[in-house]
Amino acid sequence: MQNKNIDIKRLFQNGHLSAEGIAMWADALIDKCENELADELKEHVDQCPGCKKQILELYGNLKEIEKHNLIPDTSSDNSKVIPINKKFVYGIAAFIIILLSVAAIVYFTNGTKPDNQQLFAEYFEPYPDVITTKGINEDLLSAGMYYYNIAKYDSAVMFYDKILENGTQKPEVLFYKGICFLALGKEEDAILNLSKVVSDNNNPYNKPATWYLALVYLKMGESKNAKRILSNIINSNTVYDKKASAILHKLR
Repeated sequence: MQNKNIDIKRLFQNGHLSAEGIAMWADALIDKCENELADELKEHVDQCPGCKKQILELYGNLKEIEKHNLIPDTSSDNSKVIPINKKFVYGIAAFIIILLSVAAIVYFTNGTKPDNQQLFAEYFEPYPDVITTKGINEDLLSAGMYYYNIAKYDSAVMFYDKILENGTQKPEVLFYKGICFLALGKEEDAILNLSKVVSDNNNPYNKPATWYLALVYLKMGESKNAKRILSNIINSNTVYDKKASAILHKLR
């Protein structure tokens, strides 16, 4: 079914199937030979709901056209029917897909902006494990960081609490504990712990804690607080400058 000499790159555009790729997939479904498609095409559609939706929509439209695969020729008195050329149909379909794609790009660029939850998901990632054991119970800290690194955040918090239970305020422990709460969706607890770290300008976790505190407010939909903190980050000359600037731009 598939032309073995076809350039696979032509079938992709901006990380998604091109109009030609969509049409080829729909063609394969109609001919019941989708298994003959290139592995790259099949794997992409398995992982991309957007492209799969376009393929199925085009497939449905083409099936409707197939039901009425004859059109009248009115050039003479004796009306006769002419089969629709399949390649012509796919060409029209591909053209329509291009128009719809352009319209979607214009709409999403000018008419919408990502919501806070989407921005949070895009920018949140747990801070790497760079903590030292100086002045901290090594066994408890090792256990806590073990669970942190495998994303068992509830268990990590349990060991962090044991380290902090005597009232000693260890900023590094409070910092990782705050991130655990953020990952667990316990935003208020995350704010409580991260704010303690941010309030101390002399600890090495102050800047990253400020970044994660902004993400907490972003996730909670408190754009005003998030913008305030992100604006401060931009002027603080840290590794988070560009990310903070990008989020602020998207929140406008």
